[in-house]
Amino acid sequence: MPLSVVSRLVVKPSCHPGGQNRKKQFKNVVALFFTAILGFSSPVFSAQPQSKVKQHFDLPNLTHSIELDGELNEAVWQQANTVELRYENDPGENTPAPVKTTAYYFEDGETLYIGFDAKTPPGDNIRANFNDRDGSWNDDQVSIIVDTFNDERRAYQFFLNPLGVQSDSIIDDVNKNEDISWDAIWDGAGAINDSGYTVEMAIPLRALRFNENLKQQIWGIEFIRFYPREKRYRLSSMPRDRNSACNLCQLDKISGFKSIISNRNLNLVPSLTTLKTETRDDVNQSNWQSDGVDSELSADIRWGINQDLYLNATINPDFSQVEADSAKLSVNNTFSLFFPEKRAFFLDGADYFNTPNQLVYTRNIATPDYGVKLTGKSNSHTYGVIAANDSQTQFISPSSQGSRVVELEGESDVFISRWRSDIGERHSIGGLVTHRSANDYRNQVVAVDGLYWFTENDSLEWQITHTSSKTPEANSDSGSGSDSNSEQNDIANTSGQSVTLRYEHQDRDWRWFVHHVDFDEDFRADLGFITRVDFSRSLIGARRFWYFSGDDFLTRMNIHSDYDITKDQHGQLLEEEVEVWFNFSGQHQFEGWFGGGRRERFITQDFELEFIDGVDRDAPDYQPEFHQFTISDSFYETFYSTGLFIRPVAHIKVGFRGNFGDRIDVRNVQLGKQYELSPELEWLINRNAKLGINYTHNRLNVDGGELFNAEIVNFKLTYQQNVRQRIKLTAQYFDIERNPERYGDRYRVVADPLQYFIEQPNQRSKDLALQLLYSYKVNPQTLVFVGYSTHGYQDDDISGIEQDQRSLFAKFSYAFQI
Repeated sequence: MPLSVVSRLVVKPSCHPGGQNRKKQFKNVVALFFTAILGFSSPVFSAQPQSKVKQHFDLPNLTHSIELDGELNEAVWQQANTVELRYENDPGENTPAPVKTTAYYFEDGETLYIGFDAKTPPGDNIRANFNDRDGSWNDDQVSIIVDTFNDERRAYQFFLNPLGVQSDSIIDDVNKNEDISWDAIWDGAGAINDSGYTVEMAIPLRALRFNENLKQQIWGIEFIRFYPREKRYRLSSMPRDRNSACNLCQLDKISGFKSIISNRNLNLVPSLTTLKTETRDDVNQSNWQSDGVDSELSADIRWGINQDLYLNATINPDFSQVEADSAKLSVNNTFSLFFPEKRAFFLDGADYFNTPNQLVYTRNIATPDYGVKLTGKSNSHTYGVIAANDSQTQFISPSSQGSRVVELEGESDVFISRWRSDIGERHSIGGLVTHRSANDYRNQVVAVDGLYWFTENDSLEWQITHTSSKTPEANSDSGSGSDSNSEQNDIANTSGQSVTLRYEHQDRDWRWFVHHVDFDEDFRADLGFITRVDFSRSLIGARRFWYFSGDDFLTRMNIHSDYDITKDQHGQLLEEEVEVWFNFSGQHQFEGWFGGGRRERFITQDFELEFIDGVDRDAPDYQPEFHQFTISDSFYETFYSTGLFIRPVAHIKVGFRGNFGDRIDVRNVQLGKQYELSPELEWLINRNAKLGINYTHNRLNVDGGELFNAEIVNFKLTYQQNVRQRIKLTAQYFDIERNPERYGDRYRVVADPLQYFIEQPNQRSKDLALQLLYSYKVNPQTLVFVGYSTHGYQDDDISGIEQDQRSLFAKFSYAFQI
């Protein structure tokens, strides 16, 4: 609709009574918090770490015959080399391990074999449950870390619990990140016995990346056991130096694979996805609409050109989101929510595209028809390239006050390129280019970044980025947090820059840091997850650690405090904040925290109203007239947060999170009082069944009464028959009660509200989504999914939750390894 009349009224930040005194008090609070944290300087337990002398293991090449059943009863295990896990790294500091664990290892040119014999005292119940892959983090587990390039920057970690449930991850020591979404195809089995349990791992070389041109492989390695009892013990084959900020550089070394058996290393994964969805626009009618059954064939290809260069391709890919994301509370939140990537094509080699800022967020590539990816490493250089199309063109449009998802008509082409070079023992430099384009649309990002270590404990991470965009401008704005599908007319050409600097010091007892980030107003990374621009933030902070020994309930504690100040590119103060937090870990897997802070925060909100005074809206020739307004104000918030989680007995974990204090109502630009409580329960009913419930209650009160009262429930019941078969029931419930009169207060800027059409929000809104899913997984790519999902809602026009969508779906895929 054309905008015929535009008037603009800006309400400037109010001068609060006693504002100068409050600013003085704020600065006093900053000084007080940092004085407090620096005052805690005496360690409770000051045992010094042992000096690190790296062990070197020889990896024998053996001919073998193994039935992978978890029992170390074949003769080849007696020929394998062994190592004892003698050290307790956590909570103890390289103290003697409380239980005995022996690791066995050998290779045959194609596969790395690892065995563990984990002894357990009589009467000590082993904690092991049948879980889905990557779901056994609280169980007894054994693990290995292998740095296959021996560059002390990137490593693989493989886990196995006593029942044979697999987990795996990639450790990125440059960006201090561990990615558990990565999945490899490998074999493992476990067996519980009278003296504890044993496991067998068979990790094919084709699942790993390394330099196959070496005459002999030298890898970093660590053998680990996790032993959760009254404390969660981490036992290892090597001591860990807490005074070192480097993780992978502490690994021991292992050499072997002198006779690697080469193969074609080709995986072909065809898939069939079948979906039938029925919807109805009017829930009061019984008629359902459906386009029938939608079936699609697809194929994914993964080709190891050599062991350090991989090509991924997908044709008519199945990028369906089979398992539902957890519901998240978006009430009173102006920034887009983050959901992790779960699609196999994007997950393989995803860490090759990591940078200090998240400039690559592949869930922005919504529905591609094809994709090609090349990732590899050559000497000190790592690189990756992605080319794809997307039948949708959607991206995050950020500002200083919020972000929204914008969708343009038509498909777009996507290109991403990343390169990084390792310099010396720990330094690195890299570059990234992303490009997305369609008719009358383009977004390009060029970035350079680096990591420099001044000492073993002091580092500087940096990134400089330039973006340029060409975007069709819609003739109406959809507002924060919603999609824009309006007809486009004008073309906007913009460009922006960003600078990120992060200095950090980390040793055994202290971590302190100074960060500065600066994003221009027109910065936009359409293939990344950048939800805020037009700001400059400086931050300084410190964290002090203490460690406890013996039978103390607490095992460690830290106090964290920081101060930050944020302004927009015109110098307007957006936020000034100081906070302090106390964090605790202890027996029964106890994790707890409490703390809070005080901030001054600036809020601005744009909206428009339809002018109706003296007009006939029902007239055939009626042309709407809109007036635009802006409300801006600054507020002081004092906030508090606390929470704890504990496993009082092996099969039950309970906990809660709580947030209290002042909270700005961003939609109405007013200060309120927040009450948010989130209790959680995990009940391991037996080794096969598990119940999880997460409940969140969020209430915001403003002058005059309650603004809204929101509840959200995530319910999950799973039955895992064995390591392959699983049934899962998921329920997500959302309920919000609003006081429409309090929302009307946002239009106080209007002299006569009767002159305008003011649309009030629903007083009551409910949402319910259910999903029942059966899965059979041989490995991450050979699987069967069959499921049913339904969705319903309620608003002021409906007396109860009515179903508006239902789907029946199935997916079949098989991994051919050639």
